[in-house]
Amino acid sequence: MVGEKFTTELLEPVVSQLWVAQAPLRAARVMSQILGLALARHVVGLEDLTSANQELVAALASTWPRYLVDDTS
Repeated sequence: MVGEKFTTELLEPVVSQLWVAQAPLRAARVMSQILGLALARHVVGLEDLTSANQELVAALASTWPRYLVDDTS
C-alpha cells in the first residue's frame, strides 16, 4: 500500500515531467536517495545529517540534476 501511494503520488508526477530516456529509472534514483536521507535523518537520527541543512541542499543540488537529465548518468 505504501509503495503504491509512493508511486502514484510522488514518482509518477516526476516521471511525467521528464522528457528523457529512462525517465522512470531516473526518477526512482532520486526518490531512493530522498527516502534514504529521510530514514537516516528522521528514523535513525544520524546527528551529522540531522544538523546539516544547507550542506545537504548543496550536495544534493548537484547530484539530482545529473540523475534526472544528464546523458552521462
